[in-house]
Amino acid sequence: MLLPTVGNPASHSKYRPVLGFHPSRVVPGTAAAVVLDRPIEKLTPNKLTWAEIPFSSLQEELDAIDEYEREEDLDRGSSWPKFLRGAAYEYWGQPNLALAQYATIEAGTNLLKVPELWERKAYNCFKIGNVMQASAFFDIAINLYNLSVGNELHFVHWFYRHFKDYVPKWNGPPAPVQRGICKYCMGMSKIARESFVAQIVMKKEGMEHALLWFLAASYKSHTDEAVLECDLKIVHSTISEQFDWNPRLRLFIDLYLAYANGVFGRVAELEEELSNAVKKDGSDDIVTKVYIALYHDAFTKDESERDRALDELSAVGTTSKQNDTENFLFHTAVNRFSAPGKEKSDVSKSLG
Repeated sequence: MLLPTVGNPASHSKYRPVLGFHPSRVVPGTAAAVVLDRPIEKLTPNKLTWAEIPFSSLQEELDAIDEYEREEDLDRGSSWPKFLRGAAYEYWGQPNLALAQYATIEAGTNLLKVPELWERKAYNCFKIGNVMQASAFFDIAINLYNLSVGNELHFVHWFYRHFKDYVPKWNGPPAPVQRGICKYCMGMSKIARESFVAQIVMKKEGMEHALLWFLAASYKSHTDEAVLECDLKIVHSTISEQFDWNPRLRLFIDLYLAYANGVFGRVAELEEELSNAVKKDGSDDIVTKVYIALYHDAFTKDESERDRALDELSAVGTTSKQNDTENFLFHTAVNRFSAPGKEKSDVSKSLG
């Protein structure tokens, strides 16, 4: 597939320098950046963003990146194609190869100032079971976000202003949800809670998942009844709004709320309702099993029931897609909601 078919600036020889000034090499305020001061929408029809290109296979996507690299006559060490290749492997469910590509981005390049790169590294580390390293990568991403807030000279603002249409597909649930789940698996329930709140406040996609993990993290970590009461009010306020709620996940939200509120008569009713729904629709739903396991992990503390659900999930082996929310939740079960103690986080090695 040729990039010209998607209205990419690289398809027009007169605009090739635009993507020739790759985000890994351009410094805001320099002569190279001036070229991009013109809105990129005026340079190209932009029929599709990079994330919208319907690649049919990993090889097709890699071939397109290779052709793009040749057409642009990029330096051998250019980091942008490495980022694209890493994202391609990530999307097609090969986290080890994705991490290998991301690791080739040389230290000191501007692309390492973009939080999304570290979030993608964290996503792939989590999927291979290296939860501690994933947690460290998420921390780097948060630090970069903090450095960029209120600082318009930070590279990340320039990057998204000019390259947002060329960023690859995002995989799994939103980054704050991924980070929160990762922190939960690290046993850092209070930090996890903060990450889920960030997603809930934005009121974007993944709302049900953010609420469920938020409730679990809040209940598991609370030592102050006033804090728990405040968190429950946040959830009640959110679910009172008009969202297109998933019926099964809404049942789990109600169950988690009932348990956290200590309304155990209602808990019994909801448990029976969920049990009947599973029997009626089948018990092979991965997301349902994850939230059954999380229910026992955070609320009932019934380790045997939690482990039974996790064992059943692990036995599935894989999911139909390798890049959606269901797949990420599946890996929380494979990781068994925990981080193996034998792992050691070595951020310094990963910076290169």
